[in-house]
Amino acid sequence: MRGSAAGPPPDLMAERYGRGTGRRRVFAAVVTVLVVAGLGWLAWAVWVESTPDVQSGLVRTHVDGPHRVTADIAVSLRTPQTVASCLVQAMAADHSVVGELHFKVGPEPDKQATVRRSMRTERPAVTVNLVGCTTPGQQRPR
Repeated sequence: MRGSAAGPPPDLMAERYGRGTGRRRVFAAVVTVLVVAGLGWLAWAVWVESTPDVQSGLVRTHVDGPHRVTADIAVSLRTPQTVASCLVQAMAADHSVVGELHFKVGPEPDKQATVRRSMRTERPAVTVNLVGCTTPGQQRPR
């Protein structure tokens, strides 16, 4: 039998599960640190992916004959001093690579450049595929 004169009734939840205020604060601090770190990483990843050293695009292609194709490539450099290495492939009707050309672009007087490259093919090509351009600091072709 419980007496009412001894004081207020005990808090049954705290008695059963404990108060845990210290654990809650540690948990909240850990979650806060993880969220801030995750948001920092996300901001860094967005910045790196949205400001590449070089970007490239295929403007025009022309099949000059059974063993030659020409491609115009637009290259956008982050700075005029950037030097990019680009890769273009000539493709046959069966989708096999019949010609490949590596070339460098830059430094340029302007950040934008359109370059025309011609390549020899081992057999007739039907199209040209721009794999992309890279720099020493950007290994993924763009």
